[in-house]
Amino acid sequence: MSQFTTIFNISKEFFEELKKNENRKEIKLYNRAKSSYTFQNSFMAIEYVLKKNKSDETKEVLNKIFNPKEFLGDFDFENADFEEMMDFMESGNYFPYLNIEEVSEINKILSKISELEIKEKYNATELNENDIYPNEWTNVNNEGESNNLNHLIGDFLELKKIIMQSNKEKNYLLICSG
Repeated sequence: MSQFTTIFNISKEFFEELKKNENRKEIKLYNRAKSSYTFQNSFMAIEYVLKKNKSDETKEVLNKIFNPKEFLGDFDFENADFEEMMDFMESGNYFPYLNIEEVSEINKILSKISELEIKEKYNATELNENDIYPNEWTNVNNEGESNNLNHLIGDFLELKKIIMQSNKEKNYLLICSG
């Protein structure tokens, strides 16, 4: 089984509906999202490469993309034991999200990062040595294969696209990982 993260671009109205609904797992996100994209095996590598040689402040903002600090659902993470926390996260009602201001902040940073910068920072050996999932990164760039520079750049461009769209429309982003 591979690791993935799907980002859902959702309207403010849909976000408010999710916020009020106690049975979020019944709502079909794919049918209601403005757009979405699934990062298959690549989100950890994108995060790693994006943060490479950046200031601590920029790293903190970029870290929010795949690790939001806010979430829908009432749960006290600080006072819960591990089993309770895992039950909540697997319940289908846990929705980490990026608010409109965070999307704007991330968009400002990503708009300044080019495909060329990603190419220059990509190093398969470094990704593997740093245990970046799936630890099978390669410098061989065969078309249609994953875990290489082509895969990373394609997903990076999709990330920029969904962040830019969400920012333009003043939407929220739900971040669902599995």
